[in-house]
Amino acid sequence: MVGLNFAQQRYEADFRFSMMRMRENAESIAFYSGEEQESKVFKGRFRILLDNFWKIIQKQKQLVWINSAYSQIAIIFPFVVTIPRYLSKQITLGGLMQVATAFGRVQESLSYFVDMYAQIASWQAVVTRLTGFGLHMQTVTAEKPQINLNRTVGTTPEIDMNDMEVDLPNGGPIVQKLNIKLEPGTNVIIKGASGSGKSTLLRSLAGIWPYVKGGLTMPALNKVMFIPQKPYLPLGTLRDSVLYPGTKTKTDEELITLMNLCHIGYLSKYLNEEADWSHVFSVGEQQRLAFVRALIYEPEWLFMDESTSALDEATEAAVYAVVEEQLKNTTIVSVGHRSTLNKFHQLELFLDKEAKTGTLLARA
Repeated sequence: MVGLNFAQQRYEADFRFSMMRMRENAESIAFYSGEEQESKVFKGRFRILLDNFWKIIQKQKQLVWINSAYSQIAIIFPFVVTIPRYLSKQITLGGLMQVATAFGRVQESLSYFVDMYAQIASWQAVVTRLTGFGLHMQTVTAEKPQINLNRTVGTTPEIDMNDMEVDLPNGGPIVQKLNIKLEPGTNVIIKGASGSGKSTLLRSLAGIWPYVKGGLTMPALNKVMFIPQKPYLPLGTLRDSVLYPGTKTKTDEELITLMNLCHIGYLSKYLNEEADWSHVFSVGEQQRLAFVRALIYEPEWLFMDESTSALDEATEAAVYAVVEEQLKNTTIVSVGHRSTLNKFHQLELFLDKEAKTGTLLARA
């Protein structure tokens, strides 16, 4: 029962995760007309869950039979043992009942494990699963000291990469021997073939990619802001989403002004409404809301990972121009493929996928 209960929790978790994943990607599934395939996947996972549930029922039925037999035998056992002495008049009827009562009390006290076996088995399955989670977390924690990155934060205004190497989880290199210094006031665009490590390099600078070696000097974290390709919009009002993570506040008038600058002012009517905005707005609208955040928090370094990929070229140029005009003390580091971004950057960091190197070039 312990093994079956453990497996049931895993199968139920897998099934819930599949449903949540399908919900998050419902639009893509609909475009591909993949409903039939998704139905097969769900039915397959539910069949596994249901088969294991029936096995649990079978074991519980066996346990009920055993417990019922045990309980019934315990009732008649003292009478079977003492009836010969009663018939031979060695004990009275009162003595017989006293023996049966005493036996019942002792049997009840010693039957805790039998009565609680099902609950104990379920508890053991939960403990085993949580223990597995704990051991996995300990393994991840133990791996952290193996990361050979000398990361210094807040000592200088520039970004300095000294013999920095970005690797894959299996140890294979993505980019090797990066010796690059990015100075404040000089915008940089990162280019390279798909898979050359552009986004992974930004993750390394943000401190969320652990497979990095060498040295890295970064400005203070409160002076740096990263905008991913698909911005995160939390549940709540649109105002909460725009002000995320909530360390600054703005009046409605100020928010409307900034939204107008980013060509998203028509959404200001939703500022006080609550919704799952990531499913309400298009990716392009979400990306423009991310630029509103940048204008609110005014970082000294703004890293953008293809943050205008869903915008048309005219809107892209407009929001970049707004950032340059409104955030004069902000240095922009962009990942992008479009040539229209070149005019907003003075330097280009080219990542060579084959040679696994990075070269900083001045733009003409």
